[in-house]
Amino acid sequence: MNKKSPKYWAIVPAAGTGKRFSADIPKQFHHLNGGLVAQYTLSRLLSIPVIEAIICPCDISSGYWSKVPVIESLAHKAELDKKVKQQRIENKKLRLRNKQIAQEVESLKTNLDSIEEKARKDLGMIKDGEIFYLVIDKDDRVLQQAPEAQNKNKSLMPEAVRNLE
Repeated sequence: MNKKSPKYWAIVPAAGTGKRFSADIPKQFHHLNGGLVAQYTLSRLLSIPVIEAIICPCDISSGYWSKVPVIESLAHKAELDKKVKQQRIENKKLRLRNKQIAQEVESLKTNLDSIEEKARKDLGMIKDGEIFYLVIDKDDRVLQQAPEAQNKNKSLMPEAVRNLE
């Protein structure tokens, strides 16, 4: 039986101003053996596997927090986590697209109607005896024809198509 170890949250109160410590800066930002007290505290807690999260009530606007290396690394980790989440979403979209393409390929391998549909749609292929009409809206025309070309083309069009104009 695989027992899952319990997860805990740690609370590190760090909102003090340093008055009781009789200092100009809060004690969590004092140096201790070459590092900040806050750095030692948070680093140690982060190294404990059963601690799932750390809550640190504090004045985050204090400029001192930017001097705590573990905070910078946590901010970097949060940014990386965000990028990983975005990449997972993109990967999911791409997996769906790949699945659709694989289904289309399989259909093309086994279904002649699919091949014909693809050839007509993508390659503009027309069967012998078929007449291809491209109907476009007047507003969608990119090229304007000279009047003599329009008259020439009209004479080639079947009567029913000329009447639609």
